[in-house]
Amino acid sequence: TIDFTKSHFIGCASGFGSAPKRTVLSFEPTSQARAMRTIITTYFTFSSGLTDLVLRTPDWSTVGDSSYGIDIWAQTTLTRVMVEGFYKSNIFLHGGVTCCGPYNSRLVNVHSHYSREHGILVGTGANVVSIYDSEAKWNGCPSYGTAPSSSGVYDGIHIERDNAGNPGSRYLSYVMESLRIIGGDFSYNSRYGVN
Repeated sequence: TIDFTKSHFIGCASGFGSAPKRTVLSFEPTSQARAMRTIITTYFTFSSGLTDLVLRTPDWSTVGDSSYGIDIWAQTTLTRVMVEGFYKSNIFLHGGVTCCGPYNSRLVNVHSHYSREHGILVGTGANVVSIYDSEAKWNGCPSYGTAPSSSGVYDGIHIERDNAGNPGSRYLSYVMESLRIIGGDFSYNSRYGVN
């Protein structure tokens, strides 16, 4: 289920790297309700997923203080996806409430910038996840769109089974195994590149 509510199409923008163009969605406040929900809960094959997409919010009040940019608890592939400016972590991978998880998911040339918390949060049950040539920079922002300039507690990639990795203990608790990170840049966050 991917539900983009209260969003509108801005247009195509030049891609970064070898990507020619990408779709850009903007999420604008039209009421007090949360502006978007991006939850991947059904299994995709490796040939599908999200490709050439930018998810960006204009401010933290638009999405609310409980919104992740992309919340993944099933297998998927993200390719040339940019996620920016979410109040919680931009990308959150975790197991499900009763089963499943993002096993064998791949993030390829994914860019996660300017979240208030972690760029990419690898939580409980996120097994055999591979991250290739991606970026998670300028996360742990003190205010919307402001890069951290002092030490904080948020990372580019944060790996944690409990607490942030299983908020409210609502998901089945499993130790993460076989996380692969190949290439990429995870600098300029408020704490570590990768914890």
